[in-house]
Amino acid sequence: MPAPTIRYEFTQGYGGSAITSGGTIPDLSGNGNTGIVNNMNATSNWLGNFRGGMLDLNNTTNTSGKTIQCANITHQNDYSMHIGIQTGPSGAMVGYPCIIAGAYAFSTHDWWVGWNDTYGPMRYSRNGTGFLSASSYGYLSNTFYMVAITNDFTGGGAGSIFKIYRANGTDGAVVTSGAFAASTAGRVGICKYGGFNDNYQSAIRLGHFMFWNGSRLTATEHDDIARRYYLKYGFTALV
Repeated sequence: MPAPTIRYEFTQGYGGSAITSGGTIPDLSGNGNTGIVNNMNATSNWLGNFRGGMLDLNNTTNTSGKTIQCANITHQNDYSMHIGIQTGPSGAMVGYPCIIAGAYAFSTHDWWVGWNDTYGPMRYSRNGTGFLSASSYGYLSNTFYMVAITNDFTGGGAGSIFKIYRANGTDGAVVTSGAFAASTAGRVGICKYGGFNDNYQSAIRLGHFMFWNGSRLTATEHDDIARRYYLKYGFTALV
């Protein structure tokens, strides 16, 4: 399995993996891709004793501004992402869409994953088209999820993945069709649509975030990562 380009963790025991005094998040991939924290601090937003450590991006409106800007790397057409979250309370999702993570730099290439409205299904959008929804995974408040994405541009989309893991031990997968370029998608954001000004922020607690720039993870590799974290999020099993 390729090493991630970016890796943010909030679990106790990693040491220094919470928000630093300078408002940044260390990159544990070893690549120095530090994240920039907006409107959060380790005292108020890092829940060090909750599920071993999670970051509370408790946005109460669409413009609360509690976001993370990942390192400004040159986005590749092929990419993968794996993220673990807990959703906020009922009614915390405001606006359209409510983004968990995404990338956009005012160009023709973009992607985001999140919810289309308060109770709609979780979706994955690429290049402003091809909404891919997991209809059985609508917004449930205070629920743990892991989300896995692979964009297989090089392979023509045959290996693209949108997979959701939920705390009841079930998982859903959509192997997407087509190939979507992303080379100008720009900076990746968490609770933020990349470099876009209107952030469409969600309310989540973040347990881990990994991004592979230029790498296409397989479903088996995503499952292997999920097994490392499923106890953290209280999952009973992985299918």
